[in-house]
This record gives sequence, C-alpha cells and structure tokens, in this order.
Amino acid sequence: MEEIATFIKGAISDEQCLGRCLYIHGVPGTGKTMSVLSVMRSLKSEVDAGNIKPYTFVEINGLKLASPENIYRVIYEALNGHRVSWKKALHMLNERFVEGKKTGEEADRPCILLIDELDLLVTRNQSVLYNILDWPTKPHSKLIVIGIANTMDLPEKLLPRISSRMGIQRLCFGPYNYQQLQEIISSRLKGIDVFEKQAVEFASRKVAAISGDARRALEICRRAAEIADYRMKKLISNPDFGTAGEGLVGMVDVEAAIQEMFQAPHIQMMKSCSRLSKIFLTAMVHELYKTGMGETTFEKLAMTVSRLCGGNAEVFPGYDTLLQVGCKLGECRIILCEAGAKHRLQKLQLNFPSDDVAFALRDCKDLPWLSKYLI
Repeated sequence: MEEIATFIKGAISDEQCLGRCLYIHGVPGTGKTMSVLSVMRSLKSEVDAGNIKPYTFVEINGLKLASPENIYRVIYEALNGHRVSWKKALHMLNERFVEGKKTGEEADRPCILLIDELDLLVTRNQSVLYNILDWPTKPHSKLIVIGIANTMDLPEKLLPRISSRMGIQRLCFGPYNYQQLQEIISSRLKGIDVFEKQAVEFASRKVAAISGDARRALEICRRAAEIADYRMKKLISNPDFGTAGEGLVGMVDVEAAIQEMFQAPHIQMMKSCSRLSKIFLTAMVHELYKTGMGETTFEKLAMTVSRLCGGNAEVFPGYDTLLQVGCKLGECRIILCEAGAKHRLQKLQLNFPSDDVAFALRDCKDLPWLSKYLI
C-alpha cells in the first residue's frame, strides 16, 4: 500500500499530473481493490488535516457497466452530478481533460480515477481505453488513472498506441501464502474468540494450496461457523451427544465446510468427465488467466488445446471432436456458450471459479501434467 500512496501523493503534488497512470494486477482475491480504497481513506484524512491538497475521487467497476462506452457517462455524472448520454459525456469530458475547459470550484482539483476490472473496457478498436489513458497525458488535465485487472500482460495485448500510454508503473499482487491468509482471518476475528487456532491454520493452508484467494478462505470460515452453530444447537437440544471443546469452531467444522465447497456436484462432474473434457477445461483456465479476460472464443481455445497436447505427448483430437466436447460441457453448464450457431468464433466462458477447476483436476492421476497449467 505504501507504493500506491507514494504514487498518488506524487501525482497530486505534480502541478500538471501529466501522464500519471498506475496499472495494478494480480490473481483474484489478493486485495488489489481493497488496498487502493484503504489508501484513499487514509489520504482523505490527510486532506481533512490540511496535509495534502483536495482532490476528486471517482471509483468505477467495469462489471457494473452495461457497455464499455457507458464509463464516460458514469465519470461525467460523478464529476458534475448530471446524467447525459455517453456520447454527450465523452464530448464534455474531452472539453475538460483535453481542452482544459473547467467550471466550478472543484473542477480545478486533481481527479483520481480508479477503474476496477480494467480489461472489461477492451473493445474491438480499443477506443474507450485509448481515450481514458490518453487524457492524463494532456497538459493541465490533472487526471490520475489507476487501473486494476487480473492479468499481468494486459498492456502488451493492447494496441501500441494504448500500451504506450499506460506507462511503466505497475504493481503486482501475488497470491497469499497460508501465513498471510491466517493473519487476514485472525484480523477479522480480532476480539471474537470462537475459532480454534488449528482450525484457522487448516483453512488457510487448504486455500493457499489451491488459489491463495482470501475471499475463499473467509467464505470457508463463515460456513464453518454456521456448521458449528448448527452443531451447538443440536447439542443443546440433545446434550447426551456432547463432547469437550464443542464451544469453538474446530477443524471438523472447517473440514465439513471445505467438503461442501469443494465436493459440490459441479466439481464431482469435472473430476469424472472424459480425458478430453479435462484437457478442454484446463486449456480454458490457462487461456482466461493468460489473457485476463472473462471469456474466450472456441478458435483461441482450440489453439491452446493444440499447444497443450503437443507439449505433453497427447494427440490433438481435431476441431470437430473438440467442438462436441465443448457442447457437452455447455449442456452440463460447466461452461457457458454463446447462443447461436456453433462456429469457431463462438464465445465461451467458465460458469464456475477457475480455482474450482484447479481443485477438481490438479490431482488427476491420468493427466498429471494438467497441474502445470492450473492456477
């Protein structure tokens, strides 16, 4: 968080805020957005104390936009309080950030724009990202852009005119190890003595081995507490079944929560699916992680399957067979397929978190090499 705070303070103190962009990337559940928002809360206190000059903060999540172009409307409404069409908003924002036309007392303040799920703004001609990342390079725009996404090499996958504007300032959030997860859970439980220490460590180690996702670890602990609560109510109604130490959430409760979460029907289905289906799903996880996108096309996925098969002494089954596999996984709702004709440009996406796929397939005895491509 210190690096984020240093970046923002440096940008605010810069009279022009020229070309200030920060790209933050890392696997899901590693605290990227939370860290930025924590820094912003801290900076607000410094503004109130008069230590740094006032600024305007706008937070946008790409998942909440009906289309990438709607970001113009959301930014304009946050800055001016008026709702207009996205085309009108783009025109007004260009006047503000490009031409320097500003009105109102707060218009001359630096503007910090936080865009979560930045990769969702990618369009065919990438004009939305170009405009947003080009604005900070204009004299007197006083715009600071902080973009957050899951993929490390998103800038390299964009057109050169856009990636050059993202600058070289990047910050990577790696997956949490079990000690960090244990610390996060313990901080949430501070002052609440309801978990056995071994239970918290057990949950942390399990999640760290799969994904390092703090949200998943907290969800397991929440469910374990519910299971323990249910067990205690049964104990009160039937004390003959009581044993020592049942007042706390124990390892048995955490184990039950993990079994619920990772032994769900869709995971069992992935474990028991065909050899080619497992390769298909592994390739999909690998492709989505590599691109940072929420979806891919059948053509791109087929190329990934071909590379994985070629590198691991597997026979590539061909496009027709692979398409049939995708259709079967779609019928089972393991993946979601774009409606319409089955063709090479058909869009595909996972219907479940990628770490569910990783958990189901990483210990596959028939295909041990799958674990190399599962995050």
